[in-house]
Amino acid sequence: MQGLMKWGELAPAIKRSAANLQMLNVEATLLPPFAGIRNLGDAVELRITKCIQSGAKKAPVAWLIELAANLCRIKLAHEEESTRVRTLAQRLFQTERCPFAKLEVTPYVDGQPAGEPFAPKALWHETTLFVSNISAAKLHKNWLMN
Repeated sequence: MQGLMKWGELAPAIKRSAANLQMLNVEATLLPPFAGIRNLGDAVELRITKCIQSGAKKAPVAWLIELAANLCRIKLAHEEESTRVRTLAQRLFQTERCPFAKLEVTPYVDGQPAGEPFAPKALWHETTLFVSNISAAKLHKNWLMN
């Protein structure tokens, strides 16, 4: 869930029913007794609850297509990881950029709201890359400030 939302932003009911393992390193979470616990990041579904498009049309992004084409050929140490990356690369290959004026996203877990709506500057949802319709300079400045 890193980068999506913070633990403190989750709804109280979700926090009560979830184990906060942030203090553990990744390797420890893959060992018993933690290995069987569902990853909260995998359980959170981000639903677009409000989208005001900027007027610009959806369009493919040349560098994303090139990146996806190369990732489709990746070979990693574990075949499962190679398959996972290739599957994501196929999705990335079909992705189009969609500029927006306003985007509001609400996290859900098991069909129930899991936190308050928030406004990301970018979101990769299915085969659409939603990107805030602000100048590259302002986007870079905002990124440096966060």
